[in-house]
Amino acid sequence: MLCVRWLGAAGLIIRTDERVVLVDPFVSRHSKLELLLSRIAPKQEPVRRLADELDGVDAIFVGHSHYDHLVDVPLVARLTGCPVFGSQSTANVLRSSGIPEDRIHVLQGGENLDLDGYAVDVIPSEHGKSPFFGVPFPGEIPPDPRLPMRANRYRLGKAFQFLFHMDGKRLFQSGSAGFCDEEVRSRRADFAFIALPWWRKRSGFVPKLIGSLKPDIIIPIHYDDMTKSSTSIKGDISGSEPVEFAHQVFLLDPTIEIRFIPVGWDHVLVD
Repeated sequence: MLCVRWLGAAGLIIRTDERVVLVDPFVSRHSKLELLLSRIAPKQEPVRRLADELDGVDAIFVGHSHYDHLVDVPLVARLTGCPVFGSQSTANVLRSSGIPEDRIHVLQGGENLDLDGYAVDVIPSEHGKSPFFGVPFPGEIPPDPRLPMRANRYRLGKAFQFLFHMDGKRLFQSGSAGFCDEEVRSRRADFAFIALPWWRKRSGFVPKLIGSLKPDIIIPIHYDDMTKSSTSIKGDISGSEPVEFAHQVFLLDPTIEIRFIPVGWDHVLVD
């Protein structure tokens, strides 16, 4: 069996009969006022509930170090005892959170990780760009950051996409609507989890990324409202962003299936 749960934002739980892998796990929800005025920390109740539910975690992968990808990771790692793979900025936050060094794995991009029962290609990437201010919060998180931090101190760091090889299938996760043309050109995926924010601002996003990956199924992610409960979708699913994206994919290749899955529910990919 191969199944996935969308946690909201870019977060995923990927499960097989033998393995449980988390990608950008984020279940805390901070109000707009908290994000503007406060230092932010994991919300203990939803993070602990997630950790308690999981029967062991093999690894956490962090695509970049913005708060909505990283803020919950140290607590999840501490509660589950699993290793974490991410950028140097991610590692700096983990160290300041007390995660042991032997469970911190710093990625540079370009690695092909052969792990216990599965493999992961770490793909160098770029972050999507806002139409108003470009890439949000660029730069690195310095060593020994003082935690908790304000949301804008969670700097981007290096950005990665991940291609998981599990149970004979290839699962591609992109936590932002950006990519490096040369890095995805030769990739192929059976399932592609694609973040939608600002995808229109990336020239040729659909034909270049989807045309390279040639996935059988695309599951859009990161279009939920991160300031509300983890089951809240930003607007109606019939809103322009997800529907326009699906329409563009259909025009490119009508054989690709688009699946919109609810936040917080296990979705079977292969039974």
